[in-house]
Formats: sequence, structure tokens, C-alpha cells
Amino acid sequence: MPDAPLYHIGITRADLGHDPPTLALLCGDPDRTEGIARRTEGVSLVRELSTKRGLNSYLLQLPSGRRLLAATSGMDPLI
Repeated sequence: MPDAPLYHIGITRADLGHDPPTLALLCGDPDRTEGIARRTEGVSLVRELSTKRGLNSYLLQLPSGRRLLAATSGMDPLI
């Protein structure tokens, strides 16, 4: 990932922190992604990374301390 923000998602490698997550949850629906980030029991929202172009992404942390990325793919298979 480059040092400059990627146009389509609006984040950089630096946004992911010194030890970037190696686990990601991809959801087609931006509202579902936000729900995972803000309302999932046992998951802490570290910070909102971007909501650029409806492609929401959030840096999260599990109780174990492991970080993960929740992001919108923009492709909901149910539509």
C-alpha cells in the first residue's frame, strides 16, 4: 500500500498503524460494515478510517488485542 491516500478508499498504510491488521471483514453494505464496527459486542472501534465514496472502513480491535479491518466492498451479493 502506498504512502499517499488511495483515491478509491481514501486511506494509507500509515492509517493502519505500526502493526497493521492481517484480518479483514468485507461487507457489501456500508451500513452493515458500520454496524459491525460500532455495535458488535466484544469488538472495540479504534477509529474510523474513511467513508470516502461510500466505501466505509474501520480499524477494530478484538478482546485479545488483535486488530482487524472492517471495510465495505461496494458489492452486495443480495442486490
